[in-house]
Amino acid sequence: MRGLVVSSPLPEFQLTLTGPAAAHPGDQVPHTARITNVGAAPAVNVRLTGDCVRDIGTVGAGQTVTVPCPVKAPEDDYRVSATAAAASLAADELTAAASSAVDVLHPALVTIRTATPDTVLTGQTVRYEISVRNSGDTPLAGVSVDDDQVVECRKGDLGTLAPGRQVVVTCAGAAPDADFTATATAGGTDALGKRVTAQGRVTVSVLHPRQAVAPPPPLPRPQPPVQPAAAVRSQLPVPTPIIVLGVATIAMSLTISAVARPKR
Repeated sequence: MRGLVVSSPLPEFQLTLTGPAAAHPGDQVPHTARITNVGAAPAVNVRLTGDCVRDIGTVGAGQTVTVPCPVKAPEDDYRVSATAAAASLAADELTAAASSAVDVLHPALVTIRTATPDTVLTGQTVRYEISVRNSGDTPLAGVSVDDDQVVECRKGDLGTLAPGRQVVVTCAGAAPDADFTATATAGGTDALGKRVTAQGRVTVSVLHPRQAVAPPPPLPRPQPPVQPAAAVRSQLPVPTPIIVLGVATIAMSLTISAVARPKR
């Protein structure tokens, strides 16, 4: 008696994960899990686990099932992973795994503006230096500088700025009639199309030495205090008494002096 070998077709499936290669922190990233049964028999009890959890059921021979797997991007780079498990009609276990790496971008700029000198006369030339540095972790394209005071400081496309690199813009302008604050706004765009900006400010003091300064008005002269009438009367001089000698008194004195003394 010869043994009889009976073979039956088996399922065989593949799992792939696709999605953006980069994202920003907090983005809802639309990853997709794709299960394809490349075998000749159906796979049953198909289930996805990991970052993409879903009960799929049966995947027929040659069939492809696509499952959306949105993931909220964390602060740093991450990897999306998923595992598919299934069984054949003969209860054979089947598994497949896939993952996808995502680069989390942190675009950022730092802008510093200085003025020389920072105290000037009206109309005097002020020289500016505007430093723009890529302080993020991804290149920024189309870097430009806008300015609210000096047309010469406005620069269009300064090219692409790699992380850690900087570009310096020098320019000059005449000081206006009053103190002012000059603001430069730099901007750049990352690989995902996000535009980031940063501002640099400097305050310049303007002096006016030719301006005549009016002297202050004279102070009023102090007036003597008003005193009551009683106090005024008390301060009047007291009359000195005058003694008048009568004519009779003077005549008597002369008579006495004229009497002759008797002879001895």
